[in-house]
Amino acid sequence: MQALASSQQPELADAPISAIRVKAAGIQAMTPHSRETIRRLAEEIHHRTGLQVDIITDSALLHQTVTLPASAWGIPALELTELWSKKGVVTQIAQATDYKTLFLSIIILICSLATTVLTAHANLLARKTELEILAHLGWRKTRIYRLTSIEAIILGTIAGLAATALTPALTKLAGLEIGGPESGWLILPLILPLTIILTLTTNLIATLSYYRQNKPAKAKARPMRLRLTPFSLGFALFSKHPTRSLVSLTTFTIGTSSLSLLIWMNNTFQGQLAGNLLGNQISLQIRSSDLIAAGFLIALALLAISTVNWISSLEDQPVYRSITAIGWRPRQVFFTRIAQPLLTSLTASLITLALTTIIARSLSHLTTTLSVCAVSMIVSILISAIQAHTWQRQTAPDRKTANE
Repeated sequence: MQALASSQQPELADAPISAIRVKAAGIQAMTPHSRETIRRLAEEIHHRTGLQVDIITDSALLHQTVTLPASAWGIPALELTELWSKKGVVTQIAQATDYKTLFLSIIILICSLATTVLTAHANLLARKTELEILAHLGWRKTRIYRLTSIEAIILGTIAGLAATALTPALTKLAGLEIGGPESGWLILPLILPLTIILTLTTNLIATLSYYRQNKPAKAKARPMRLRLTPFSLGFALFSKHPTRSLVSLTTFTIGTSSLSLLIWMNNTFQGQLAGNLLGNQISLQIRSSDLIAAGFLIALALLAISTVNWISSLEDQPVYRSITAIGWRPRQVFFTRIAQPLLTSLTASLITLALTTIIARSLSHLTTTLSVCAVSMIVSILISAIQAHTWQRQTAPDRKTANE
């Protein structure tokens, strides 16, 4: 631009450029699809240059009266009538999350809360002996809850301070803004109290779940199956706690589905997709932050599965001791322990295949989906195998005692 100005009008070589008009290629008629394509182009220009972008699609020329004051060189005041463009759509693209990124953020928050509840419940189970001693010493449930709440407040404070410190850097790294120039800094002080409130809420849910599951239940006679296999016993233990199993199954399905669809769209449509959904023109742009968010969802899912597996191993320890006492080999007990996470990841992968096929309406995504599900299943089974091996080593003295 400067070279062109220097060659044609040298006096304007150093003048600033006030506006640049960009015309989108391939736009023949102003259809809803064309408007959405132009909007996505304007958003891309803003993200790459940081300039303010105005969309003047469907603009109309209107007569506008402009008053020019008298100058010091004797030119009188003038009133000129000029043709101005009345913008049909005026948009100032802001560096903020779109609905897709906001949806992913909400899903991450929900999955994080579910995983936190599972972790808090596992912590209470690990301290079951300590809590029972306090109860026998006369501590009431409310006093024990206050003790666990103090610990939750400490952890929530640490997490809130860390989140407050890391939020500006992470949002800048993702190319986003916390809010407007004035409201953005007002959001940061809210992170700490919100984190503490959420931590206390998850601690309350975990405590109620702990006391509900540890109520003295009446003995019921149940028919015993004489022929059991590791996987049938694992399925029985999986269905014994449907709520926890459903949480791990849901988080795994959401994580694998999100990452599979985002990778498929990024590879197939070069990161941008525009089309019609339920009569509305939509556009979808895949950013690196979206892929990171989907990967974080899978990490939460793996954490949820490992936590559920650890809780089940802790609660079902009498079952494993019983099958060891009746002559089950360590390998059979090992396969019984990993049957639950294997069943969870396999079921979630099948649901993911069905969901992605319905959304994509084609089979072109199968390679991506199968790859994501296979890698996630392998990682989940490896983590569960390490946990099972750890439990096998810890219960080795019990096995020797049972054999004697």
